[in-house]
Amino acid sequence: MKCEVFIGPWNQVMDAFNKWAKGKLLTKEVVIHTNALAVYKAGEYSGYICITVYHPEDPFWDKAVE
Repeated sequence: MKCEVFIGPWNQVMDAFNKWAKGKLLTKEVVIHTNALAVYKAGEYSGYICITVYHPEDPFWDKAVE
């Protein structure tokens, strides 16, 4: 199994994850785990998320984001 991690501001992470996952068929071998985070920077909180994807070792899943 391999792991892809997307972390940062929620809107940027969702865009990056959706771009990476486009055209990939989710099967029972793929596990997606999402965590919400509150990050305190420069006197204010920001909404961050972390999406962790565990997937089989396969060239199809390893294809880089274009």
